[in-house]
Amino acid sequence: MPDRSPFQYALLRVVPNLERGEYVNAGVVVFCRQLKFLEARVSLDEGRLLALAPATDTAPIRARLEVLCAVAAGDVEAGGAVARLDPSERFHWLVAPSSTAIQPGPVHTGLCDDPRGLMDRLFKTLVMPPLAAMRREYLAASLSEGELEGSWLAQFRRWFGEAAGVVGEPNALVLATASAEGAPSGRVVLLKGVDERGFTVFTNRRSRKGREAAENPRACLVFPWVAMERQVVVTGSVAEVDDAESDAYFASRPRGAQLSAASSPQSSVVEGRDELLRLRAEAEAAFPEGTPVPRPPHWGGLRVAPDAVEFWQGRPDRLHDRLRFRAGDGGWVVERLAP
Repeated sequence: MPDRSPFQYALLRVVPNLERGEYVNAGVVVFCRQLKFLEARVSLDEGRLLALAPATDTAPIRARLEVLCAVAAGDVEAGGAVARLDPSERFHWLVAPSSTAIQPGPVHTGLCDDPRGLMDRLFKTLVMPPLAAMRREYLAASLSEGELEGSWLAQFRRWFGEAAGVVGEPNALVLATASAEGAPSGRVVLLKGVDERGFTVFTNRRSRKGREAAENPRACLVFPWVAMERQVVVTGSVAEVDDAESDAYFASRPRGAQLSAASSPQSSVVEGRDELLRLRAEAEAAFPEGTPVPRPPHWGGLRVAPDAVEFWQGRPDRLHDRLRFRAGDGGWVVERLAP
């Protein structure tokens, strides 16, 4: 058919043990010379790979897959000198036998008129596992009662310090609240303080979370440190922080963030982005450069005083470690929860 062009593709397979011959499809490379298309797309199913070879170090495999994608894209900085080759030479380099754990499969040929759509179909069919099959084994660490710090605050600070070197925004958390009728809502916010009194965030108190915290002063916080196979789950009561603390934090914010806080009717329905820009411009006119932006009276801190803080560490076979500090009549107790 004259409107279709020849293409070639090959699977990228991770073969942890050449003698056993088992492999996991981790990517696909598609090349269509006439349509000037070359792409490698990857996704490593670590759970399946570790089920085949539990001792496999997946980090260098992921790194190598990223290099292959960079080579296909012609990214010299990430892919090295081979990324300078023309697309045909790069394709043949990508599908050549390798000395690494990543082995290309046979090259298949055909005709297509939409190589990107073809890539989407091949990747979905041959590489990307179905949603129900997406999982990975958690092997990074364990958590025993003997390792636990003496208080929830000391344990949180230790884990937070470790997360700061691994997680992009370790202070990002999911804050869940509920209305007086029990209708739940959640959103990601940033932790701005933690001490023996609890966990502090700042917001527009007229927002949905602010209104719900006022009418139903209970909340749950989740710190999803997935990269470390950890999470911290906090439940407790919510109260507003005092004006002095809210003033001090607001004054520390960048001027742009202050103006946005002063102008945005958070959680309210607006007609479009133009309305937000108009409100922001009005705030800029009201507080010209060099003029302090005062904290709006409805903007301030909320503190969650915990009555339970759970430290969750992923473990193999879903037999996770869950240790919880819980407030009791005689003080805090530590208990293990079943996974």
